[in-house]
Amino acid sequence: MSADEAVIDTNVLIDAMVEEARNHAQASKLVGSLKKMFIPSIVLYETVWVLRKLELSPGKVDTAIEAIVRNPKSSIVPDDGSFAVDAIRRVVAEQTELANFDDKLVLATALKIGRPVATYDRELRREASRAGISILG
Repeated sequence: MSADEAVIDTNVLIDAMVEEARNHAQASKLVGSLKKMFIPSIVLYETVWVLRKLELSPGKVDTAIEAIVRNPKSSIVPDDGSFAVDAIRRVVAEQTELANFDDKLVLATALKIGRPVATYDRELRREASRAGISILG
């Protein structure tokens, strides 16, 4: 696994974009150091929802999403359904809350494409570590 490529979790994208974020400097440096960012489609959706909660205008959210998608380092990873099936099976097998489904999707993506995960989420970091996935962030 290459440390210059990673599956990006929502919190890393948000922290890189929002100057007031606690991990802004760290996230900006991490994103800047990567040659390739694999972004699960769920992360794009969550980014929109978080930016909405931060009360950004639709125009500013549009600009942010466009910048992510058009960034030559970005590779949006669509789900053909296999990531969702893997994620929900993990939720069921671990008898965890459905609220963890999005993190399971990020983990399923990293497992299937064989890349590290860039995240600040403690639970996702634990799960990635248990699954043998490297963690950046």
